[in-house]
Amino acid sequence: MSIRHYQIIYLPGIKVIELGLNKANVPPENRMKVMNHAQAFKMLAMNRGDLIVVSSHTGNYFLKKLDLLDSGIKLLTPPLVLFDLYPYMHKKHSSLSKKLALIVKAMKKDGTYEKIASSYLY
Repeated sequence: MSIRHYQIIYLPGIKVIELGLNKANVPPENRMKVMNHAQAFKMLAMNRGDLIVVSSHTGNYFLKKLDLLDSGIKLLTPPLVLFDLYPYMHKKHSSLSKKLALIVKAMKKDGTYEKIASSYLY
């Protein structure tokens, strides 16, 4: 199954999405650039495209914000891609880095980290 034959709505400038569309061989004529997420979801609700490529968290937020929960727009699973995100800290906060690392390790050990992370996937 391929997404290359669908009209894909997306925000330009998000490199992971642009690279994914390139890797999926989605031709330029099947890519619909929009200025913001609200515009993307309104276009999808009006049947002006087939798919939006966003994170599940962003998608769920805009479905609620734009009152589109009953619009028929559905989150598709599994996700097209999963990737790791890493926190970076400004050097002025370097004294907190060891404490932050210990807190994250403790959260992973007690299950809090997984609970938070999994709530953003679907």
